[in-house]
Amino acid sequence: PPQPSREERVRLALVSTIVALTAVIIFFSFNLSSYAFAMLQICLMAGAPSANASLQAMKGNAIACCIGGVTIVIVYNLLTAVPAYVFLVSVCLCIVLLFSKKIYSDDPMAKAYVSALFTFLILLGTSTMAETGAAMNFYLRIVQILLAGLFAVGGIIVVERLLRGGIIYKKTAKL
Repeated sequence: PPQPSREERVRLALVSTIVALTAVIIFFSFNLSSYAFAMLQICLMAGAPSANASLQAMKGNAIACCIGGVTIVIVYNLLTAVPAYVFLVSVCLCIVLLFSKKIYSDDPMAKAYVSALFTFLILLGTSTMAETGAAMNFYLRIVQILLAGLFAVGGIIVVERLLRGGIIYKKTAKL
């Protein structure tokens, strides 16, 4: 594919930086460290600075989160029925092998299974350590992804409008 012009690359970098930096400042200013996953999602979605690309990323993340979340809800319920370490390791091995088969297949959803495996492992860790169940962590994570996507898309749209109107560009051009 043809490379965008230098001005376009600068504009895209500026949009990404402003949206990601805004998220980082908000999360650190309000001490929202427990929602660091949402901040990371915003920064990742801002890396593709177009509203359409961010919507696609949000859709992909939501699908992956659902796959991993449903899997962890099933595994969590199995683990509450059989609370043994050997069973935990066996179930995790089976899940990882199942996901690996999907990841290395020619399935168009292979990328989603990579994120789904990460989701599964993160939720497994948080649900076995904390007092909240896997279902609660799953729903919280879905809400975080959706809100992060809305923040990234909204931020990109606002910054794009400011750039197109020349408000930000005129100030940075003087530097």
